[in-house]
Amino acid sequence: VILVKLLSTAGTGTFYARSRPRLSPKLSMIKYDPSLGDSDAKWVSLQRLVYRDHHGEERVWECANRRTRTGVCDAAIIVPILRTSTERRIVLVRQFRPPVGKVCVEFPAGLLDPSESAEETALRELKEETGYVGRVLHTSPVVYSDPGFSGANLQYVYVDVDGTRPENEHPAATPDSGENIDVVTVPLADLAKTLQGYIDEDMAVDARLQTFADTATFLAMPNGPLTAQTT
Repeated sequence: VILVKLLSTAGTGTFYARSRPRLSPKLSMIKYDPSLGDSDAKWVSLQRLVYRDHHGEERVWECANRRTRTGVCDAAIIVPILRTSTERRIVLVRQFRPPVGKVCVEFPAGLLDPSESAEETALRELKEETGYVGRVLHTSPVVYSDPGFSGANLQYVYVDVDGTRPENEHPAATPDSGENIDVVTVPLADLAKTLQGYIDEDMAVDARLQTFADTATFLAMPNGPLTAQTT
């Protein structure tokens, strides 16, 4: 049995309509069971793949895949841009993630239900996890989140959230039982700095969110690495 310390959830002042997070102070990791077999797993399948490489040699690869996929895509990752009269903010969630033993800062996200599109999943999960409603701006192709480890895939769904709509003035989330989610909105201009603050508080940051923040920072740099150079 591995015991992990209770997690600090001190706020940084970027929370919507409150100054401190609502994550339960009881969140912690209690037990790690290394003996879970594939037949006992409900959500994940452990697999050993045999394939031929470019030399024709037979090789083995171990991987994990979700059991829940019913179509071509596992999940929708939602990138919600909250528009107010004065600024653009990004809507994020913070929740305890047992595999890393920490509160993780992420984009809202969810698994696709049977016969559901990524866009439908995105709007449903955005409302459930954050209380916000919006309209889809763009959906990415199906992409793979960690192809060296898993075949799990996803689609990014960019959503416009109009902060002037009455239903978005005081959004009320309706998370599933067992979900303890804190909603934060962060000015886009401050995203990278805010994420570093969370890391300094011993929280985890989802790699996809960090990449988004770093890209936005580079694009905003005059003569930066992603800025078109002129002569």
